[in-house]
Amino acid sequence: MAISLRQFNSSTDSSEPLKIDDEAVKTYMEMSPRELEHAIQQAVYARDVADPNAFVTVFDENGRLCRHYDDGRVEYVLI
Repeated sequence: MAISLRQFNSSTDSSEPLKIDDEAVKTYMEMSPRELEHAIQQAVYARDVADPNAFVTVFDENGRLCRHYDDGRVEYVLI
């Protein structure tokens, strides 16, 4: 059963109506090189690292150098 967004909003008692963003989120494959670089820069700037030294540097299964952080992140080291 399909329901329109307008019908859903009128049938709920929520004070905030459900909205759909005008700009859909792009995947990295849909971004231009400039957009991708900007998204990466914002992600690096916005990341919250409690302890920047909380990582172990290892080689992955393909021989690439990477850092395994305590919070589960993996960051590849480009040399």
